[in-house]
Amino acid sequence: MVMANSELVAVDSDGNYQFVWMQELRFSCGPACVYMIERIKKQACPAGGEERIRQITALLPEGYSEAQGGTQSYNALALALQAIGFSATAILIEHFRDFLALASFPFITRIGWPDGSGHFVVCVACTRNAELVCLDPWGGLTQPKLQFIPVYQVLYQKGGVFSGHTVVLT
Repeated sequence: MVMANSELVAVDSDGNYQFVWMQELRFSCGPACVYMIERIKKQACPAGGEERIRQITALLPEGYSEAQGGTQSYNALALALQAIGFSATAILIEHFRDFLALASFPFITRIGWPDGSGHFVVCVACTRNAELVCLDPWGGLTQPKLQFIPVYQVLYQKGGVFSGHTVVLT
């Protein structure tokens, strides 16, 4: 793994390079995920890194509050993607593992923690080894095994689950 500024370059288990924007603020996972979607789909961004994150954060309609713990609604992330030119929809998925079998990548999804808080990640692919490739703006490249989903275990936080709150590109 190599880190340049706040971008982590890692290789997934299929040998593909993945670029993960590592959030610089405690509660900026939502805007960081929007930035990663933009970077993936456009293969570049009009402004770099944290400057672009600040621009995206300004687009979140009453959906982001540092004082309240970051992005308050996955609907706000869909609206931010729409504001930068993507067709996006916020959906609630009841059976996340079943959704993955037909999913169109990339998409943003919420991880729910045992204390009720949440975190957003970008899912970009399923591997040949039956893993979900997640770009986690706090934890880097993660690859939970599909057989254990909805569980999302990472080194920095235990007990996470894919909540089903998801933003897809349409």
